[in-house]
Amino acid sequence: MKKLTWPLIVVCFLLAALYSFIYFFVIPNAATFSVPYKWNSMVAGKQMDEYYQYAGKPLKEKISNGNIYSHWEQKKLNYLYQLDITFNADSTAVNYVVHYTFSNTLFSRKGILKEGK
Repeated sequence: MKKLTWPLIVVCFLLAALYSFIYFFVIPNAATFSVPYKWNSMVAGKQMDEYYQYAGKPLKEKISNGNIYSHWEQKKLNYLYQLDITFNADSTAVNYVVHYTFSNTLFSRKGILKEGK
């Protein structure tokens, strides 16, 4: 039994290191490489109709406190990308955020890829 203890500890440590490497490095980097092409070049400060022509009609829109919140989603394999843009009363983009959600049977992770004001 004593002979199996150290190899078992080493194997468990290697599996934990591999899981951590995939969770903290591989998943976020793969998300940055597979962001929808049009969302990669987003900038704040444009008018609402320019974003609608560029990215299409938003999935959801909410009006609150004089601001307009628009939400787009796109799915690629195990990744769900979300683009949220906040417009002021003049229909000018104040800020935007690109989120990703990765999920499969072993991993589940959310993160922010890009923010702009």
